[in-house]
Amino acid sequence: MSRIEDRLTEALGHEAEALDVDARRLLAATRERLPARRAHRRTPVVLTAGAAALVVAVAGVGLGIDRLGGDDRVASDRPVDTVFTCPEQQAVDLSGAQDEFVPDLRDRTPAQVAKENRAPRWRFDEDGDTARLYLGNADGTLGSISTYTRRDDTWVLSQSTVCGNGSPATPTSDGLRLGVRDTEPHPPQNALATGDRGLTPILVDDRSVYDYSGLVTRHRSLYVAPCGTRFCWSSGQPGSAITTQSPTGSRDARGGLRDLSGIFFLADDMVGRDQPFVFLAIPDQPGATAFEVTAGSEVYSGARLTDPSWGGRAVWVALAPYDGSSVRAELRGVDAVIVGQDVDVTDD
Repeated sequence: MSRIEDRLTEALGHEAEALDVDARRLLAATRERLPARRAHRRTPVVLTAGAAALVVAVAGVGLGIDRLGGDDRVASDRPVDTVFTCPEQQAVDLSGAQDEFVPDLRDRTPAQVAKENRAPRWRFDEDGDTARLYLGNADGTLGSISTYTRRDDTWVLSQSTVCGNGSPATPTSDGLRLGVRDTEPHPPQNALATGDRGLTPILVDDRSVYDYSGLVTRHRSLYVAPCGTRFCWSSGQPGSAITTQSPTGSRDARGGLRDLSGIFFLADDMVGRDQPFVFLAIPDQPGATAFEVTAGSEVYSGARLTDPSWGGRAVWVALAPYDGSSVRAELRGVDAVIVGQDVDVTDD
């Protein structure tokens, strides 16, 4: 054997020793390919579990096996929590009534489930005939735990628990505060991206949202600006945003009051979920000094939004929690209620 062959053999040996191979899976994949290969060989191929490690070093890609642990091991050296730290969790409905989050492993690997759900970190632990898949956020905090049982060499999903309370709202101590939080807001989308006749859009709110997987992988930005004779509102992120309009005047029966709860989160985020907030807007009117929303027994104060480019136009906005009970909005002056209206909250 030449020196080159010696060096190659030694290198392959070191590589094989560094690999953690799923030998059963590799053997099954290889056997599926043997009939076609034997037609071109005089000598049958026999692959043992010990030889599998060496083959992987040379032909792992061809057999669909990832190096350094494969698809069924820890995704990276970064740790993933195995205990929830989010304040609320809920069980995922696996009856078939929803398909927003079904981490099924019958046709996919843990790595594919993690990638599909944009999990920055993940971990898959086996213990006899049971296994658990942990999907984690970029900071390592846990988003979901899915449990599986082994059935005929297949991992069958038995239960899954995710962070959240049945809404897209991430729980924060200042959840009712509008404005900027920890993330850099997305730029204005849709019609507000270029502005209308030089009118500057105002950022109303930016906040992270829970995916159905319990992960927090994105955030949405909400903007407003005058457009023609109305206000335009845009909510979302680049490539996914919705827009609606509201009056800039008070000529209608409700003084221009508009329930915009249905745009506070994207429609895709509300499928099968409860509306956690009521978000109301009303155009500014002469003498107005405050905008208040009464939800249940609590009163929540709004804010007045305007920009020098708006030519004196302004809009009041208010955010309050919503639990299905009655809501009343009032635009107030110094000594009187300018507009008072009971609100039927919508989430579409």
